[in-house]
Amino acid sequence: AIIFPLSFSVNAAYQRRELALQYLGNFKAGTFNMYLMLKTWVDDSGVDLIALLGDTKSVETLFMELYANMKTYLQCIDEDQKETALQEVYARMTDLHMISEELRQGGIIQPPILSRVLQDQRFIMENMEKLRVV
Repeated sequence: AIIFPLSFSVNAAYQRRELALQYLGNFKAGTFNMYLMLKTWVDDSGVDLIALLGDTKSVETLFMELYANMKTYLQCIDEDQKETALQEVYARMTDLHMISEELRQGGIIQPPILSRVLQDQRFIMENMEKLRVV
C-alpha cells in the first residue's frame, strides 16, 4: 500500500529534475548564443560593434556576472541572499537589453537583426523564470 505513493513521488521528482535540466540547458544555450552574437559582430569596416558603444561593460564580464548570479540564486538556501542574487540576474539582463537598445538607437544594427537579439533575451528570461518555478 505504501509502494504506490512512494513510486509516484520518485517519478514526480525525476520529472521535475528533467524539466529543470531542460530549462537550465536552454538558459545556457541562449546566453551562449547571445554572447557569440555580441562578441563576434563587426561593422563593415571590421570594428567590433560593442567597441562602438564606448564605456559599456565588457561582454565577457557581463555574461560571467550573469552566470555567477544565476548559480548563486539556484544554489542559495538563504532567502535574502537568493533575492539579492535574483535582483543581480535581472540587473545583468537589463544591461544586456541596454546594449541592444544602444545598438538600435545608434543605427549600428538593423531592426531585422536586432529582433534576433531581442528574441534571445526573451528566451533567456523565459527559461530563467521557468527554472524559478520548477
